[in-house]
Amino acid sequence: MDKSDERRGGDAGTRPMIGVSVEPHEREVAEEFFQLFKTAWEFAREGTAYDVLVATVPISSAFQARLTIVFSAPAADALRAESYIHYRGRAIAMHGPVTSFPSSSITLALLDGKEPVVQGRRSGDNKYVDVGYNLFMEVRQLLLKGQSIANAAVPALDLHIDLLRSLILGAGLPLVEIPPAPSGYRYITCLSHDIDHPVMRNHRFDSTMVGFVYRATIGTLSDVIKKRRPAKELWKNLWATLSLPLVHLHLIDDPWLKFDRFLEIERDLGATYFVIPTPGDPGRNPHEPVPAVRASSYRLSQIKDPIARITSAGAELGLHGLNAWLDENDASAELALVAPFSAQSEYGIRMHWLYFDEGSPRRLENVGLKYDSSIGYNETIGYRAGTTQVYRPFGAKSLLELPLHVMDTAMFFTGFLNLRRDEAMEQIETMLQHARESGGVVTINWHDRSLFAERHWGEFYVELVARLKQDSPWFPTIANAVKWFRSRREAAFVWNAENRSLLLKCAECPPEIPGMVLRTHRPKANAWSNTVFTLDNIEVVDQPVNPSIEVNVLV
Repeated sequence: MDKSDERRGGDAGTRPMIGVSVEPHEREVAEEFFQLFKTAWEFAREGTAYDVLVATVPISSAFQARLTIVFSAPAADALRAESYIHYRGRAIAMHGPVTSFPSSSITLALLDGKEPVVQGRRSGDNKYVDVGYNLFMEVRQLLLKGQSIANAAVPALDLHIDLLRSLILGAGLPLVEIPPAPSGYRYITCLSHDIDHPVMRNHRFDSTMVGFVYRATIGTLSDVIKKRRPAKELWKNLWATLSLPLVHLHLIDDPWLKFDRFLEIERDLGATYFVIPTPGDPGRNPHEPVPAVRASSYRLSQIKDPIARITSAGAELGLHGLNAWLDENDASAELALVAPFSAQSEYGIRMHWLYFDEGSPRRLENVGLKYDSSIGYNETIGYRAGTTQVYRPFGAKSLLELPLHVMDTAMFFTGFLNLRRDEAMEQIETMLQHARESGGVVTINWHDRSLFAERHWGEFYVELVARLKQDSPWFPTIANAVKWFRSRREAAFVWNAENRSLLLKCAECPPEIPGMVLRTHRPKANAWSNTVFTLDNIEVVDQPVNPSIEVNVLV
């Protein structure tokens, strides 16, 4: 037995890795899952012994492991109308069939809060765990279709990762991983802005101006009476309404053409601005009629100077696409209209109104876009893909998706959540708590006109940015956040058969992004006793990774 095996308390010849055995159609999903749960793994090889074997298929004697975890769902007709797995105080909505094990003593995860979905047994030194659902079926649904609005508040995919981690550690086995947070930070925050209506003078008697006048007068008065807004905002909005003729006569400054205010609020922080390529075009949608109000009215030349100021201050320009999600030719044309306004060599996109379908990642990638940030909700805030992590959407080879989590209009519009300011901050605080525990990105979208009349959400945004700063997260542009996750994806745990060691190999990080951390979980004692799990007494050691050298991983 060599010294590394002594440290792990195992037999020489066992790889300190996870072997994965799945159906052929599940391999792509498994690969993406283990990019998010960035640990030492490989598709299982017959005759190779592993610390852990994770499977969705029956296991033959050709596979060996100290701990075997089988995720196996019952027949599809056993699916309940609505099933939830309760784990760590959260209810994870299940998209596939689930079975429970009423006699199990492992209460780590419970079906509908009652019956265990995990059972364990042991045979000699080997341990076996059955989980009553197909993990990769759930992951596929989350990354391909996403969660319903009703389940938006639950980071389901992140919890599935944590459950697998808990099963391994609870069985007394060590684990290494690269957590989804840069060295020196607990999580990442991306501040972004959709530039939809930056010029008030472009709107005279259209629906945008009618909506403005209504919300500035009757809508604000109603909110003040209900004590949802302070009275000072009513007087500000009444003045904004009465001064409209002065704006259109160029006698006073355009009150919307001031999104340089974001530069003051976000001083020394990264930010991304998504601009619409063409005015007067509501776009197309083959699935439903497109409302005329989706069209914007500004020309990029009208905001050329503000764009120059924000990009010279270090902000990033992105495409706020209209038809790019639907057609490659449109995507290419839209990108060509935006590119001359910045010296950037690479661009990302967020679709206007978050239009997207399963073919969008491939289309966007084919025209050279590096990332998308459209996967979120118009109506609420939360985790549409169930995660705070950047991931590769199915159908793409290199394009990455940075999910959108918090949007101003979703929180405050009457037709959506219609939250009071304190209620909105409370919901965001819950999301920040998850980010502090699990890492990843919290992506914020604050529209250009939201700082001013009639919305007056600027004071809340100032408070939000100040609250985020208290946690000292990394504040990159979206492009740099994606670069960091791309570097993490390129890192690899490699088994060196010659000297029987596990190595971590990392690519050189670009200078504009921080490094990574190698995290080692070491249970201080064998935690498995009569198939009862315990997550106590686990030592966690974080080691900053120097990408220029190979790291010998000691587990």
